[in-house]
Amino acid sequence: MNSPGGAFRGCVLAFALLLSSGTFVLASPHQDAVQLARGGDFERAVALLEAELSRDATNVALAADYVVILGWAGRREAAWANRWRLESPETPVYALRDIGAIGRDLKVPGEAAIFLGRAHRREPNDAALAGLYAMTLAEAHLFNEARGVIAHHQGAERRNPDFWFARAYIEELAGYYAEAVLAYREVLLLKADHADALERLAVNLLSAGAPDAARNAVRTGGSTVSAETSARIVRDAVAWRVRWGAVEARDPRDRYKATDRAIALIEREVANARTLGSDGAALVQY
Repeated sequence: MNSPGGAFRGCVLAFALLLSSGTFVLASPHQDAVQLARGGDFERAVALLEAELSRDATNVALAADYVVILGWAGRREAAWANRWRLESPETPVYALRDIGAIGRDLKVPGEAAIFLGRAHRREPNDAALAGLYAMTLAEAHLFNEARGVIAHHQGAERRNPDFWFARAYIEELAGYYAEAVLAYREVLLLKADHADALERLAVNLLSAGAPDAARNAVRTGGSTVSAETSARIVRDAVAWRVRWGAVEARDPRDRYKATDRAIALIEREVANARTLGSDGAALVQY
């Protein structure tokens, strides 16, 4: 008969073999923290990771998830302040992408682009990452570099609306409004209800001095634009009619016809805006 002590030692040995074979793995505090964060319990997740980092500050994966989860928790400034933890060349691409996006949101595109560039060099065929990187470069006024990133994907992504949006955004920031308009139109051809393309198309048409084209684009578009942009369309259309009214008139008696049309346009648009409640406030105020 086996002794109780011998049975216990056998169980311990069997347990050790399970561990060494990988059949059974105990959860670590790091894994627990990730699961807590995925469940929305960010406070406990961050506390766990901070405790682990105090014991193992050089753990690259631990540091990466700490910074990422700070971002998930809405603590963007804290995440950005901890970006130094992501200096290792082994930092996961997802962490580089997240901290780059956070830097972009915090309006520091030059620094954000450094992290996104590191991610892009490791995953050069990721079109979504390339688009984010290119737009961030453009926000840092590095337009040629941004165009170079986009050019790398030009053939493969010609049917991708997000690719065209990135191209349009770069040209918009560079002040090439006609090129931006063409690219935003491509976005809408591929995805008529794109969340931002119609808004940006209208704004760029206004910047190019074409308020009537902006009005037509909005009227025929598959989505809506902000009240602010709607008000600017009317303002610019009215200003255009007043400015060029006298030039258009060949007979001096007709010189105020364009101004009268401008006044009528204001009255009509204000009446329409009043029916929109708070959404029309910007136009009524104007």
